[in-house]
Amino acid sequence: MSRNKVIVYNGDDGYCNLVIPTQECYLSDEEVIAKDVPVQEYSVISHSDLPSFKFRNAWKYNHSNSTVDVDLASAKNICKKELESRYLQIEDQNDKIRKLAAMRGEEPDLLDNPTVPYSLIEESTTLEELESLL
Repeated sequence: MSRNKVIVYNGDDGYCNLVIPTQECYLSDEEVIAKDVPVQEYSVISHSDLPSFKFRNAWKYNHSNSTVDVDLASAKNICKKELESRYLQIEDQNDKIRKLAAMRGEEPDLLDNPTVPYSLIEESTTLEELESLL
């Protein structure tokens, strides 16, 4: 295995795990696999064959065709959580802006904070649609 490859397999939780040997690793490919891959079903694939890292926690390894796919339902949950987190961060910033403006006797100049588009997330049928929301 060249060091621009990764080892992929599904963990106990059903989601994809990666083993990425470093250039400095002195172990042979077989030794890396024996040491770090606790299952019999794994593949060695190119970095370029991995899906978008935005949805890394939704990856599933498909042993029958040696690919890493993305579970759409899990990707939707990741999208929701990310957008909710952004929304809450902006709300926190706006609270501070309001407090400072009140202290100064000024009108607050609040940040735009669009709501989380739950219906668009649920209606999405592709990762590209979800990525466009992020």
